Amino acid sequence: MHYTLEMRGRYIQGPGAIHEIGRFTAGLGDKALLMGGPTALSLTQVAISDSLKEHNVDTVVNRFRGTHDDDEIERLAKIADESGANVVIGIGGGQALDTSKGISHSRGLPLVQVPTVASTDAPCAGGPLLVIADTEIIVKSPPRYTVAGMGDALSTPFEAEACIKSSAPNFREGRATELAYAAAKLCYDIVMEHGIEAKRCNEEGRLSEAFEKIVEANTLLSGVGYENCGLSIAHGLWNGFKRVDGFRESGTLHGEAVAWFTLVQLVLEGRSDEFINEMLAFYNAVDLPVALDDSRLVNASRDMIDAGVEFTMEPGSSIYYTPLSLDANTVHDAIRQTDAIGRASRNS
Repeated sequence: MHYTLEMRGRYIQGPGAIHEIGRFTAGLGDKALLMGGPTALSLTQVAISDSLKEHNVDTVVNRFRGTHDDDEIERLAKIADESGANVVIGIGGGQALDTSKGISHSRGLPLVQVPTVASTDAPCAGGPLLVIADTEIIVKSPPRYTVAGMGDALSTPFEAEACIKSSAPNFREGRATELAYAAAKLCYDIVMEHGIEAKRCNEEGRLSEAFEKIVEANTLLSGVGYENCGLSIAHGLWNGFKRVDGFRESGTLHGEAVAWFTLVQLVLEGRSDEFINEMLAFYNAVDLPVALDDSRLVNASRDMIDAGVEFTMEPGSSIYYTPLSLDANTVHDAIRQTDAIGRASRNS
C-alpha cells in the first residue's frame, strides 16, 4: 500500500472572503447551481450572485429542503440538468454541503463549498475545487456549532494515530503521509490552545486570531487529516449510534457525539488519567458533552447503548481500524467507564 495524499482545489478563509467566489468560480464553469437552506441563502445569496455576475457566471438558485438523502440529491441534480448548470455551489452546514457533493458526484460537475458554520470538516472533504470560509459570516453563527466543530476536530489526531499504527487505509486507499498526520495533530494543538477564547469571541460575534485558527482547524485541517489518515473508533461509534432510533433525530450534532466517542476511544486505548482529565476539563469549559445523561446525547438508555454497540461492531466498521482487539463487551465497558469519569468531572 502506497503513501497517498490528496488536497484538491483552493481554500480561502477570512472576513469578506465570499466576495472572491466569482473570481475563482469563473474558471470552473459559466452557470452555477446555487443551493442551500433558507438561512444560509439569506446570508450569502446577494454577495455570491453579485460576485459571480461580475465574472460572467450565471446562477440558478434552489433551496435545500433540509434532509441529505438520495431523493434530495436527485431533485437538485435534475434542476442542474434542466438549467444547464455546469458548476455546483453548496452553502450552509454539513447536510447541505454533503448534498451538494452528491449532486457534483452524480453529474460530474465541479464543486464549490461555502460553509456558514464551522461545525464539521465537511466543506473540505469529498473533492471540492474551491472552499470559501467567510469568517465574518461564520462568527455570527450559533457558538454551539463552532464548539461541535471543535469536538469533531479533536477526534482527528487520535483516529489518525490508530489508523497509522494498525496500517489501516485512508480514504484514498493508501497510507498516511507525514504531512497528513501533521495536519491531524495540529487540530488538537489549536483547539486545546485557542478553543475557549474562540468560543467567547463567537458568543460576542467578534473576529479574532483565535477564532480564525479554530475555523481553520475545524474545517481545513480536520478535513485534510481525516481523509488522508483515516477514521477509527470515535467515528465507528458515531456511525453505529446514528442508526439507533431516536439518537440522531434528537438534534445531536455530529461533532458533539464524536467528541464524546473520542473520550471512549481514549479510555479503550488506556490513556492516562491525567490526559483524559485534561480533555474533560476542556470539554466542560466549552460545553461539550462529558456523559450520557447530557441532553445532546439524548440521555441514552441501556437499550440505545446496546443497539448502538451492535451496529458499531458490524463487519466493515472503522472501529476495527486500531491496533486494539475489540469486542462488544470491551466497548460496553469503556462506554460505562467513560460515562462515570465524565459525570465525576463535573464536580471536580
